[in-house]
Amino acid sequence: MAKWSKLFGVAEKVLDATQMQWGSSDPGARTRGFEVRCQARITGIADIQPLGGQDEPIQQAAYIGLEVARPDGTVRTCVRQDIPPEFQARVVPGQTVNVKAHPQRRGEAFILWGNAPGGGTIVDDRVVAWPDADRWPTDGAIEFYPRSKRSTDVVELRASRLSTLASLVAAQGTMRATGNRPIVSLTVDHASTAGMQRVELQVPLPDLAACRLRPGCPVALLVDATGAKVDVDWEATVAHPQNWYLGPV
Repeated sequence: MAKWSKLFGVAEKVLDATQMQWGSSDPGARTRGFEVRCQARITGIADIQPLGGQDEPIQQAAYIGLEVARPDGTVRTCVRQDIPPEFQARVVPGQTVNVKAHPQRRGEAFILWGNAPGGGTIVDDRVVAWPDADRWPTDGAIEFYPRSKRSTDVVELRASRLSTLASLVAAQGTMRATGNRPIVSLTVDHASTAGMQRVELQVPLPDLAACRLRPGCPVALLVDATGAKVDVDWEATVAHPQNWYLGPV
């Protein structure tokens, strides 16, 4: 029998202002005037609720903490930006990336992702924004926000449940979604007091976790005392050494 995940499990009917303000009638407006090319170190990453919905396409986005080595001195900041699919499983805190920074607004910079056809860089200008400091990801971590802010749900579950590692057997789509994240059916094998058990979980799947899933990979579970309630701890899953870094950027 499938078990439902508590985390990310509430469908959001109304998006907050940070989520809604992502489109632009003037392509390139948000990144115009960013003429300072330099390097930055990624300090942390937070997978946030994908943008869009209703009359807009769904767009993956993340908060990416940066330590930018500007010519006039180093500055800490955070950018909301998409991570192209070909980079998602390979971008982790501590890496150095090329960025463009604004010459006057020192706290604004965005990442240049590789090369697009014709020699341009892969940047979706509609997504780029700079969140308030209370939304920045934790240093050294890849986090998962239910919407656009950090939640205490996973912390509370970790305090009240047993943490255990399972092995992924299969993942299958369900044609359903919540909070712009697809709901998938994960089949996992995990050890219990009754021996090895195979469990099916219905869970919303964040992009930065989906890109790391493959048969046999470790999946971190939070199991209650009865074994009847099981949730996936995506942050612990991604932080596992076998899932953390899947190739050079």
